[in-house]
Amino acid sequence: MVVGVAVIGGRGRRLRPATDSVPKCMLPVGTKGLPMLYYAMKPWLEAGIKRFVFCVGYLGGKVKEYFGDGSKLGVEITYSWEDEPLGKGGAVKNALRSGKLRPDEDALMFWGDDIIRMDGRKLLREAGRREECTIVVSEGFRCPYGLVWTGKYGAVLGLEEKPLIRLPTLVGVAYLRPYALKLFLRYDYPFDPEDTVYQELIRDMKLRAHLISPDDWIAVNDWKSYEKAQKLDLEKWFKG
Repeated sequence: MVVGVAVIGGRGRRLRPATDSVPKCMLPVGTKGLPMLYYAMKPWLEAGIKRFVFCVGYLGGKVKEYFGDGSKLGVEITYSWEDEPLGKGGAVKNALRSGKLRPDEDALMFWGDDIIRMDGRKLLREAGRREECTIVVSEGFRCPYGLVWTGKYGAVLGLEEKPLIRLPTLVGVAYLRPYALKLFLRYDYPFDPEDTVYQELIRDMKLRAHLISPDDWIAVNDWKSYEKAQKLDLEKWFKG
């Protein structure tokens, strides 16, 4: 059985003052105005994950007030609390040390501010058959700026406004095997998995990529991307 692990303890400083009173993952998005976290969970709810651990910190009570024990969504939600910022990796370590997350089970770890349109069942099925861990990777990202190509003496050779950059880009979703969860216990707080646990997995050739289209990923990381997410009909978007 796979447990969903939502890492949602960050302060969301780039979205202040909206995050002065609610955590970033609870900001309303889409035309229905539902919390961002609900849409981050959506692929995994539809994939049949029945147990979630929410790693909460800043204003975590707001998350619990809305989601409760998960019964309204037909799932079980437990909470791992942090009193100070521990980093994304530290939040998982804290959940392991508190017993909310067991080191003998597969975990689907995700961030609360990455909204992804994908077949969650397919990912769980394919990743569950492998020895390696799996990270979700976008095939590119939309550059927020216009790019200019220049030649000698400042000659402009080309210009493209907000182009699609075709470079594999890390998305905030990972399928972690028990041996990988145990690696989180090695590091001191605060830390992030990208420069610790993932590096160990890469060194041992224990990490694989699951590719998705850039069109299937909404990363809410500034006011511009948040405003876009607010206006989007996410119910329609998820249907493709």
